[in-house]
Order: sequence, then structure tokens, then C-alpha cells
Amino acid sequence: MRIENCKFEGVGAFLTAPLDRNQPESDWLAANEQGVVPASLMRLYRRAHFLSFSGAPGFLADDNNQLFGYFGLMLRGVKGSHRCR
Repeated sequence: MRIENCKFEGVGAFLTAPLDRNQPESDWLAANEQGVVPASLMRLYRRAHFLSFSGAPGFLADDNNQLFGYFGLMLRGVKGSHRCR
């Protein structure tokens, strides 16, 4: 679905995550400090520039950032699966 096809009646504002990050997100920091995520996952998160679109590696870059977006979704899913243990 394209945004121009959506109906936004009564919507006053939208909140989104920043596309460019220069530091880890608070939930990643908390998971790291609590030992929830393995060190290797935290290193991958840091090497991916905290999942910032401006830091997407060349092999994950495409015109619409779909590959990097999917990579971020998967990485967050892996982090979330460690919380369940």
C-alpha cells in the first residue's frame, strides 16, 4: 500500500524512528548490559552503524533500502528472541 492511498482522517501526528543514528538505541544498550544478547550480536549491530540507513554496507544497499530494512528487521528479531530465554 502506498501512503497516498491511506486515509488519515483524525490523525494529528506521526512518530518514526530516525533513519540516521550515531549511537546505540536504549533497548540495545539495556540488552547488552543485562547480558541478554551475545557479544557477537552486539558487535554486528555496532558494525551496521546501529542500523542507521546512512551507514548501510554496500552489499546491502539498493535504491529503496529494502535489503537493509529487512536486515534491520531480522537483527531486531534475533535480539528479541534472546529475551525469551
